[in-house]
Amino acid sequence: MTNKAKGISIRFLNYFLVLVTIGVFSCVLLISYNVHSRFKMVRSAFERFMVCQDSSKLVKESANYLTEQARLFVVTHNTNYAEAYLKEKNITKGRQRAMEQLQRVCTSDDLAYQRLQIAQNHSENLISIEVYALKLVYEGCKDSIKYIPDDIKNIKLREADLKLSQKELCNRAVDTLFGDGYLIYKKRVDENCNLTVEGIEEEITNEVKSNSDALGERLQNLRELLSVLLAMNLLTFISYHLLVLRPLKKY
Repeated sequence: MTNKAKGISIRFLNYFLVLVTIGVFSCVLLISYNVHSRFKMVRSAFERFMVCQDSSKLVKESANYLTEQARLFVVTHNTNYAEAYLKEKNITKGRQRAMEQLQRVCTSDDLAYQRLQIAQNHSENLISIEVYALKLVYEGCKDSIKYIPDDIKNIKLREADLKLSQKELCNRAVDTLFGDGYLIYKKRVDENCNLTVEGIEEEITNEVKSNSDALGERLQNLRELLSVLLAMNLLTFISYHLLVLRPLKKY
């Protein structure tokens, strides 16, 4: 009768330890999955930052390149610069590619996307000014430049500019691309590109900090659960030693 009682006691202890071990191990698996998810979120945040940074850089570089080619054309009257300008505007389309790239990691509700969209809009205003300046030069140099691209040919001169001489048209083009109005738009493009990077950098910093804190807590929980598992194994070993192995030595 006593042996039976002891058998029930050992069986109960065995079931209890198995259930506790299963419960602890399940918690370890859940926490491990959570840790993995947090790491994925951190990696995704850094990838988003890199894409936003590259997109902002691409918008700025494209705008700067267009400005450079337009200014070189109105100063030198070399049509190679005008052709390079139109190629970037119509074929390479660096600014459009930047927005498409950003759309893969941001939505229209994201602040980074909105700021870069503002930069894009100001860049469009720059293009309107630049293309008109190109038109002024083509009209001012029509005696020496025979071919006019369709993009430029279809632009109509303002009524005030129709009264200007060819030399005055060229001078007006230079004033247009080096004047204060143009520089204001140019400054706004650069500012919003910089704000895009600063905004996403602040957002990513907060997100990484939040995930890092959560990761620290989960890792601490893992350490605690692993300690419990170790204690359970030790308890199992001691229990079998006391309740099984030691009684057997008497025989």
